[in-house]
Amino acid sequence: MPTNKQLEAAAAQKARGAELLGEGKPDRALFQYGLVKMNTRELAQQRLVAVGPGPTPAMIAEQSGGVAEAALQGATMGMGAANRGSEEDTVAALELYVAACNNAAHAALKLDRYDAVIDNASEVLHVQPENAKALFRRGKARLMRGRPEEALDDLAAADKHCPGDAGIVDALQQAQAQMAARIGKQRAAMAKMFASEASEAPAGAGESAAPRAGSDSDAAATA
Repeated sequence: MPTNKQLEAAAAQKARGAELLGEGKPDRALFQYGLVKMNTRELAQQRLVAVGPGPTPAMIAEQSGGVAEAALQGATMGMGAANRGSEEDTVAALELYVAACNNAAHAALKLDRYDAVIDNASEVLHVQPENAKALFRRGKARLMRGRPEEALDDLAAADKHCPGDAGIVDALQQAQAQMAARIGKQRAAMAKMFASEASEAPAGAGESAAPRAGSDSDAAATA
């Protein structure tokens, strides 16, 4: 597929994904964003050598809720050929690729597919480390996966770049509460363990016997 046609197809797929999200169909939107990634990856790589692992048809189908791989036929025709794009084309491809990853993270979050959120948001952050939306989405997914420490890192960074955002502040407070609860449980477990050990210790176990007359201890004391 010629480069301009490839980019046009990707732009149309991105627009369709936005429409589907607006219609409350995040699973189908996720499928469209996967197609955008497939149609732009080669050109995006020319702009930035490593933008993370590219999606396969099977991965797109799995992330979008089992959409039949046959639906990919025609949508990705011509992919795999090494097309050399102009600087303008590679910049446009990278922008589409990153936007598709970020939007895919958004759609996956609506579907509670937290691994897909983390994967897509991480691809965005590989290119744009300060992207507040990607930081928020990955932080939220990590929080829901029970990883509050990592979530705090992401959400604090998101709050730094987008201060006062209600969604970020709420998630940050949830992560702080989850982290505090985890620390509280750890401390309680340690206290219980020490209390158990103390109750099981025999009486006088901590007392040392008096040294015998003429023992090595006497000799050491007078040497």
